[in-house]
Order: sequence, then structure tokens, then C-alpha cells
Amino acid sequence: MKTRTFLFIATLSTLIFTGCQNDNLSAENTDNNPDTYTLEELSAMVDDFVVSVGSATPDVNNSGNLDQFFSLKREGDQIDHALENHENSLEDQYRAGTISREEYRTLDKNIELLEDTLDSALDRLEIAFGIDD
Repeated sequence: MKTRTFLFIATLSTLIFTGCQNDNLSAENTDNNPDTYTLEELSAMVDDFVVSVGSATPDVNNSGNLDQFFSLKREGDQIDHALENHENSLEDQYRAGTISREEYRTLDKNIELLEDTLDSALDRLEIAFGIDD
């Protein structure tokens, strides 16, 4: 719960600092690159994944545990890939001069927080299923 509150505050502060004046930051999910999401979409994806991992309950007698584990792991890997794409997009925008250094630093910190939250969820998934992947 503290993580969600922190992420909400971080996202809100990003919007306040950037003033939402730069359309490139809020409209990154274009038809040209379907793997790029807005920060809000990425945050929701991470939050949903954390909930999915928290509700995953391995059954000692069920051989489907590995399927459940790898399905969730694959979802986490896809989110991680989307976060990396977003981070690369931010770097490109900074180099092109479409966002300021401060905007880049703020947004990059938010991506780092999402990556940390995702990594923690993946660690909890491995612990829950007893698989060190």
C-alpha cells in the first residue's frame, strides 16, 4: 500500500512539475510504436501485476504451478520490456530536445521506481512458488 501511495505521489508530482504542456509525454502510445506506453499506463500495468502476484497461490498438489509461475513471469518480463522501451523513448526525447533535463530526470526516476516495484513483485513470485529463476 505504501508503494502504491508513493507511486501515486511520484506520478502526480511529475504531472505538476511538467505541467502536462508537452504532448509528447502524454501521447506516446501511438500506432507507430505499440510497445510504448504512457507513464500512467505503465504504472497501472505494474500495479495490476503486483496484485496478480499477490493473489497467486501455488497448490502443493497441482502440477499446473509451473504453468502459473511461467505465465506470470512472462507477463512481468513483458512489462519490464515496456518499461525499458519507455526509458529509451525518454532518452531519445531528451537528446532531441523535446524534454528538458529536469523533465527527463523526473520521469526517469519514476520509471526506476516502477522497475523496482516490478522487481520486488517478481522476487515475491519466485519465493511464493519456490523457484529461483
